[in-house]
Amino acid sequence: MAQSISRDSIQKAVGEILKRVDEFIKSGDLQQALLETDRAAKIDPGNVYVRAYQERIFELRRTLQNKRPMDINRKGIGDVKERSVEEQGKLDGERHQSEVEKPTLDEARKNSEEAAGLKEKEKQDEERRKLEDARKSLEEAARRKEEERRKRELEKEKQDEERRKLEDARRSLEEATRRKEEERQKRTLEKEKQDEERRKLEDARRSLEEAARRKEEERRNRELENEKQYKERRKLEEAFKLEEEQRRREETRKYDEERRKLDEELIRQKEESRKLEEERRKDTRKISAFVQSQSDAHSIYRSALVSGWANGVPTGERKTKLDDLRSALGISMEEHAELEKEVKHQTYMEAFKRIWVPSGKASSGWDDDLWRQALKRARSAPFITPARAAVLDQLREKFQVSTEEHLQIEAKLLAEIQTTSRKPTVVVIDDDEEFLQVVVATLEDAGLGTKAFTTSDEAFEMLKTSNPDLILCDINLPKSTMGGFTFYEKLKQLQHLKFVPFIFLTGYSDESLARKGKELGVDDFLTKPFNDSHLISTIKGKIRRYRELRSK
Repeated sequence: MAQSISRDSIQKAVGEILKRVDEFIKSGDLQQALLETDRAAKIDPGNVYVRAYQERIFELRRTLQNKRPMDINRKGIGDVKERSVEEQGKLDGERHQSEVEKPTLDEARKNSEEAAGLKEKEKQDEERRKLEDARKSLEEAARRKEEERRKRELEKEKQDEERRKLEDARRSLEEATRRKEEERQKRTLEKEKQDEERRKLEDARRSLEEAARRKEEERRNRELENEKQYKERRKLEEAFKLEEEQRRREETRKYDEERRKLDEELIRQKEESRKLEEERRKDTRKISAFVQSQSDAHSIYRSALVSGWANGVPTGERKTKLDDLRSALGISMEEHAELEKEVKHQTYMEAFKRIWVPSGKASSGWDDDLWRQALKRARSAPFITPARAAVLDQLREKFQVSTEEHLQIEAKLLAEIQTTSRKPTVVVIDDDEEFLQVVVATLEDAGLGTKAFTTSDEAFEMLKTSNPDLILCDINLPKSTMGGFTFYEKLKQLQHLKFVPFIFLTGYSDESLARKGKELGVDDFLTKPFNDSHLISTIKGKIRRYRELRSK
């Protein structure tokens, strides 16, 4: 912007000068016009208009120089004519007298005129040469001025270039100095930081040495105090020995005996505390490992409650362990009360079942035959004998179950007995027919009813009007119009199948598939190949849970 403004001002100044040059030319002052063009050339050397004006002035000066001798010649001739006219009168009066001399006068006049013309011509040639020399001198002076101006410009540019180089060198030197200063300050700060850390370490070392010295002084003081007490005790013992040797011996014996017992009791308590602490650490490690393998804190705490309530209300160490686990899992008191009530009823129900199961069969499981036998005994009044009634009273007292809660549990048991008389049904969907037959055979050998399908479309049509206990489905079903996830979403839209357990079978170990299934609400995933016992235990657990929920 600054360069454009400077250029405009230069052009404006040159334009004003050229206007004055034009006025000087019109007035005929060519010398002043030439001086003005020189000024304009100094301001803007490359201006073509200035050069054009200079050439025009030189041309006018040459024309004027050529014209001036001719005007002088014409003026001389006119003067001669006037003088001739004046003398003509004189000559007319004397014509007759000079008839004889006439030819001589005419020849003299003619010679005079020729001499004057030659002299005038030489004079004009001399002036023309002078004007040409003056013009050449002016042109040479202008050329020298132009060369000097160009030299000055080159010198100025050279000086500007050197000045720029010096400025760049100065800036580079300043930048290097600034960087060195920054590095020096950085090193100074780093050194100060290291000194500060060294001081802190020195202070910490001194603090540790001071603490160690104090502990050593305390230890020495304790040793001195113990030594002092020991000496005092020895003095008392010697005094007692002098006074009553026999009594001292008896008291010493009793004292040693009591001391030994106390020491043994203290050792025993320490050993028990150590064992309890080790057990507690083991339990804590087990809990931590178990917590890492489980995602549901309620399930973990519920399992612990089931173990703790297995033989009645947990007390002492069992209660302490449960409290520690509750704190570790972040279970609130409200959640604890709800879970404890549920576990209390469950464990009491299991204990109640064991009373109903015939002796010798309690460890064999709770199958349909045992339930049918229990149902027959429940309907026969003689089954609840006074002895069994006393056992039930002890059981209620042991689990702190009220009569109302006992009646509710008994009614639930009877409902469960009636429910378990029906064989559980599992719907299996897999497009691999060979694998499907293996799974169906495994389930039927475990006492479960099955309905097998190779496509999700056939299974969906059947499930619209059926209510199975569990659905086992493969995720990848290329022969069906519905994949595993789509099939699951459509089933959950049917009200009677909303809470039926659903387990996916998959040959992939992709966590994204498992995460998507859990987001949809799938109960479990089984990755192929799997163990038959794991499959059966998983299915039976889901069915049992489903029937418990349905019986509530």
